[in-house]
Amino acid sequence: MGGSHEELEGVAAPGGAWRLGELRTDRLTGRVAVRVPTWTGKPRGDAGRPLAVEPGACAFCPPGCYDPVAGNPFETGRLGPGEPNQDGWHARSLANRWPLLPASQSGAATDEVVVLSPHHGAHFGAMSASEAAGAFAFLLDRARAVTGAGRPFPIVYVNHGRLAGASQSHPHGHVAALADTPASQRAEASALGAASCVLCDEGLNSDLEVTRSEGLSLWSPWAPTVAWEQRLTSLGHEPWPNDPAAAGRMVRRAVRALEAVVGPVAYNLLIHLGPACEHWHVHIVPRLAVPGGLELGSDLWPCPADPEEFASRLRLALPGVGHPEW
Repeated sequence: MGGSHEELEGVAAPGGAWRLGELRTDRLTGRVAVRVPTWTGKPRGDAGRPLAVEPGACAFCPPGCYDPVAGNPFETGRLGPGEPNQDGWHARSLANRWPLLPASQSGAATDEVVVLSPHHGAHFGAMSASEAAGAFAFLLDRARAVTGAGRPFPIVYVNHGRLAGASQSHPHGHVAALADTPASQRAEASALGAASCVLCDEGLNSDLEVTRSEGLSLWSPWAPTVAWEQRLTSLGHEPWPNDPAAAGRMVRRAVRALEAVVGPVAYNLLIHLGPACEHWHVHIVPRLAVPGGLELGSDLWPCPADPEEFASRLRLALPGVGHPEW
């Protein structure tokens, strides 16, 4: 298939119905989605569900997670009281035993695992609102801690479930620092200028809105490359969240709405922050199927429904403002 996607016949501009076979280019990422007929979906089976491991065999569950004989890494930070490698924490960070990145010249860790809760099943969708607020804020605290001279660019993400790339079932995230702008964020940079920010535009589209509160907007992207994908950002144009706790509560709502519609599901949270990102945001990416030859061979991403339908069903799955579960 020669030429760029922009040169292909049937590329849609923002606005109007999404016709079968029509291509839409995501103005943020540059990826191209193609509208396909509604289908039953690719075979999902157990692979789409979070990993199931008995808590007693878990490397992140107390008290076994403190055992140095088992090769557990040293604690670099914690949310909550207590000494390192003792109970009392609500979230804790560890030097990655298998770092993806080399240590800094000072020897300080630049690649950490963040255990989001001492409770084995408490991923963002299963946490209380206060737990989710604290866990998300702690992820950002650790992102600030690992960045520094020579490595100013944080990468922050959560893999939940086998299809999302998780090797441990206990809810956890990763933070690391890079010397250069991450490639995915470099691709987004031109879309995030203050004068013409895609997030400021798309995040205010009422047809795509899932919910909006606490100065934040949650919505279905106009050109979804994954079914049930959501995005979260602030209504103000800022490189880091002014209120990380509110962002954590909104991530919880997003995952709870997703699971109310599709059931237990693997997902990735991709948290993009400054300085590479002029307007911070979170990609909430369900992993309902493995990408196939079409996606990998052409970078065309089939979508079986309109984003307005995704947004509507997710919106209906959320309890109302003021509800105890909000």
